[in-house]
Amino acid sequence: MADPGKKRYVIIHGHFYQPPRENPWTGRIDRQDTAAPHHDWNEKICGECYLPNARSRRLDGFGRVLKLVNNYESISFNFGPTLLSWIEEKYPALHSQIVEADRASAARNNGHGNAIAQVYNHVIMPLANRRDQRTQILWGVHDFERRFHRKPEGIWLAETAVGEPTLELLMDHGFRFLILSPFQADRVRPLGGDAGWKSAGDGRIPCGMPYRCFGARHKGKRRKDRYIDIFFYDAPISTDISFNHLLSSGDKLAAALAAGFERGGGDLVTVATDGEIYGHHEPFGDMALAYLVDKAAAGHGLTLTNFGAYLDSHEPAFEVQIKQGENGEGTAWSCSHGLGRWKTDCGCSTAAPAGWNQKWRDPLRRGLDSLRDGLASVFESEAGKLLADPWQARDDYITVTGRPSRPAEDNIKERADFIGRRAPRPLSNAEISTAASLLESQRNALLMFTSCGWFFNDVSGIETTKLFEYAARAIELAGSVDVGWLETSLLGTLEEAKSNIPAQGTGKSLYLASKKFSAIDPSYLAGRHALAICLESESAAVAPPGYHFEEIDSESVEAGGIRLRVGRFAMTDPPTLVRREYQYLVTLGEPSKVTCFIREFAGHDDYERSKEHFRTMPRGVERAAVLRSATDRFGGSVFSIRDLLLEDREHVLGRIASRQAAALIERFNEVYLENRDLLRFFSETALPAPESLLVPAKTVLSERLRDEVNKWEKSPDNSSLGGIHGVISEAQYYGVKIDNAGMAALFEEFFLEKLRRLRDGISVETCDHLHLFAEYSYGIGIEMRQHEIQNELFHIMETRGEEAILAIRSASTVDWGAVEAVESLLRLARRFNFNTDAWQERLPKYSDDTV
Repeated sequence: MADPGKKRYVIIHGHFYQPPRENPWTGRIDRQDTAAPHHDWNEKICGECYLPNARSRRLDGFGRVLKLVNNYESISFNFGPTLLSWIEEKYPALHSQIVEADRASAARNNGHGNAIAQVYNHVIMPLANRRDQRTQILWGVHDFERRFHRKPEGIWLAETAVGEPTLELLMDHGFRFLILSPFQADRVRPLGGDAGWKSAGDGRIPCGMPYRCFGARHKGKRRKDRYIDIFFYDAPISTDISFNHLLSSGDKLAAALAAGFERGGGDLVTVATDGEIYGHHEPFGDMALAYLVDKAAAGHGLTLTNFGAYLDSHEPAFEVQIKQGENGEGTAWSCSHGLGRWKTDCGCSTAAPAGWNQKWRDPLRRGLDSLRDGLASVFESEAGKLLADPWQARDDYITVTGRPSRPAEDNIKERADFIGRRAPRPLSNAEISTAASLLESQRNALLMFTSCGWFFNDVSGIETTKLFEYAARAIELAGSVDVGWLETSLLGTLEEAKSNIPAQGTGKSLYLASKKFSAIDPSYLAGRHALAICLESESAAVAPPGYHFEEIDSESVEAGGIRLRVGRFAMTDPPTLVRREYQYLVTLGEPSKVTCFIREFAGHDDYERSKEHFRTMPRGVERAAVLRSATDRFGGSVFSIRDLLLEDREHVLGRIASRQAAALIERFNEVYLENRDLLRFFSETALPAPESLLVPAKTVLSERLRDEVNKWEKSPDNSSLGGIHGVISEAQYYGVKIDNAGMAALFEEFFLEKLRRLRDGISVETCDHLHLFAEYSYGIGIEMRQHEIQNELFHIMETRGEEAILAIRSASTVDWGAVEAVESLLRLARRFNFNTDAWQERLPKYSDDTV
């Protein structure tokens, strides 16, 4: 029985991870319909889990917000590097909160932060060759150090998959600890004695302590200086969190953790789960976790810590050996058959329909293994002609990847310099591009082994077809020599991978379909850019992340009454450093008649002659003749807005429609003014007005309301609300229903912009105006969403509010002006459902003697 007088420690580990989802030809994530209404699964899970855990709500008994808790400050965690790269670009504030949580935990725990590293893109390490395992570790460590500015003490292995060779590599790289399932332990014995081994293969190893695992024996003797410490998580509690709704209550979770000490046999309870359980798989699970870390843990006598901090004061007393698995391949936490889930039809699935099988896993594994080896041979041969040490260059390649948010010019220069430093001789631009393409081919060859591709039920799943995309791109980028045999061999093996859905065919047909759907020809990207320039909608049809466009020349001309734009630009792809120059001609006018003719640059003289040809065309020439000439002189690729990919088409047409709508406002205003009395009559007689009258009215009044909100934002006083009230009253009088959801988003945008000014200092006037606007918004039925407003308010309370309260309390005399400012902030916070009692109690109280 655990000693009740001892301090009781708890470590909660969250494995936060999504597979890489970017299209390998564009670097952006394509829309994923299965994640609707979100754009893709990263967006969906970020909104349901990653963001809430950085600002989780702690509520009182009346549902008011007591505080916002950054759960990452209190739990051990790892984030997949590819996921963090996406978060860094899309949600930089969240990225900062994650990094800051690690810094805060390290400051609290004698330098031991909560974050640990992860192998780069979640490959099943024991099934990878030694070279790939090494790169996965090096890339994961580099990504961690770049973000968290310290060396990682531990590392998360995908699916906790481990075998003896992987353990040896972890020891080579100096990792201090590892987290495994108790079912991966084989036998244990006390350290330093002669006691025999005790079997632990049934998963019942006491999990309340760390264990030391030594490296392979050398000349029959154990090396005492070569080891890694292993924590085994408590399986019953971890399972109940993941699958049995233990997160329905923070107190229930705390009680379960407290009960775990009896089973664990020590002063520690460790749980490990997918991080997505805290909000995505279990809605509001982040709030149960926040309640635990902020209150319930202490209430049950539990001390939250992390692995590094615990090891500082708890040297392992036992030695452990792990299971070797079938054929010595290793084991994992989510497969009871060793590593079968990622190579055979072992029986593990995610509740597959009756009659389905996973026989497709074997040919998928064999096919990609063979492709990996073929690509490695090509890389070693071709990159060996350009780089002094190709494999060392691949290990170092992580230093110039994963920064899509940086300017493209910086990425291009950095990669070119990277290759130049590793070349044994000066390289031409073409050779530099070849070396860059080969390195990028190897990056895709690693991505094609992401574990999710084998985990689920069918070869047609989006996780598996994403592997096909990376494989196709890896082959394409290795094409400095004839590599067609690589794809031919792969397709022959994938034909054996039969889908459980007959209409989906085999791995071969799915590979070809994925490649056809996802592969983007450079001329398309160039043509899209040309259309964007000519339609003046660059922001609506931006280049894929990282692409760099250099405008060289352009000229507007008119031929036969048709407006044309002729131009020339260069396009550089940073991953491959391939630079192409293009010349284009775009016919302008109605969107349905816009046509783009584009081809690679054919030389200065040819380009100038083409411009002169169209510049001097006779005015009466027919449109058909102009198009024929354009085809002759520019027609490498010809396409229109209709030929753009769906999302590009939406962006471009949306931008055009917005410009057109702006031009229609004046006409709509005339229609509205002419028909206001008729609209009022419809309203008074309780009859629905025809849409032909309502559309102009809604458009005009919505635009006026935007103008009035904008006026309030610039001069937020009581009188400025009169204009808003006037528009709302007018809409009600004439029976026009303004889009409240759209207006709420507009109100929220302006409100947040003004609220953020309080970061520079608390202003009674600003707080009162914001409070008034919030009340007015609610009064007219336009309800702003509270979530982001609460986040910003709490940030201001934690920073400026806390600073002001400390200054007030430390002053020799009370600054009642400062007190009034803080109270104005607290009034605003109460308006947005904060319980501010604890803040209010720290302020001086007014009395009859107060002047």
